[in-house]
Amino acid sequence: MQLVSINSFGSDTVAKPDYIEVLQIPEELSVSPVFLDFDSVSTEKYIDINNIGGGLLTWTLTEEISWLTTDIQSGETTSETDQIIITVDRTDLSPGDYTGIITISSNGGTQEININMNLKADEEPKPPGWGN
Repeated sequence: MQLVSINSFGSDTVAKPDYIEVLQIPEELSVSPVFLDFDSVSTEKYIDINNIGGGLLTWTLTEEISWLTTDIQSGETTSETDQIIITVDRTDLSPGDYTGIITISSNGGTQEININMNLKADEEPKPPGWGN
């Protein structure tokens, strides 16, 4: 790197090798929303995964909830948004409140998504993917 200065009194040059280092903005995981509430009729919700840093964000989703499925388990993103469909299946479940956690792990951090679902006693369960 060189700095050159010139004016009516002359010129001067200063050289500073490896003086300025340009660093890449690190990957940073952003997930929205971080709480999903499946009321008594909702069967599908969405979460968005974004990289609000630089570089390539690689992520993996893990969940061990028997009444829940996700359409994507892993991905990569630079600046685009990855949208994941979360589907609940109330079939053969007893009435009550259900909770669980989805964990998204990445090279830019980890985020937990809290899931709540309610099944009323007098309700006929809607099939997965039923329009809300």
